[in-house]
Amino acid sequence: MREVKVKQQFLYSLLEIKQYIEQYSSQNAGKFVSDLKSKMDRIIQNPETYSPEKNLLTKRRIYRFAIYKKQYKIIFKVLETRIIFLDIVHGKRQPGYFKGLRTTDYR
Repeated sequence: MREVKVKQQFLYSLLEIKQYIEQYSSQNAGKFVSDLKSKMDRIIQNPETYSPEKNLLTKRRIYRFAIYKKQYKIIFKVLETRIIFLDIVHGKRQPGYFKGLRTTDYR
């Protein structure tokens, strides 16, 4: 099984989304986070089944995404020994934003 890393940017984005949802319903915010953990577990089990992120194309197609709650994208990087969760973003995010997610920092 691959080592799993979660980048700080992913955690910041998740916190922002959670705080936004909490304004309307703390119960829904909690469900958002718990459902996200389940989705991440499914990604970890079989990351290659998810599509390559078109805004981060590489020859080896290491940058991938999973749709979450119909409007968010979980962006992650698949390496031989690691899966790195880079960010969770709204699906309507400007394409230029994704280029900033490229990483060689595996901490």
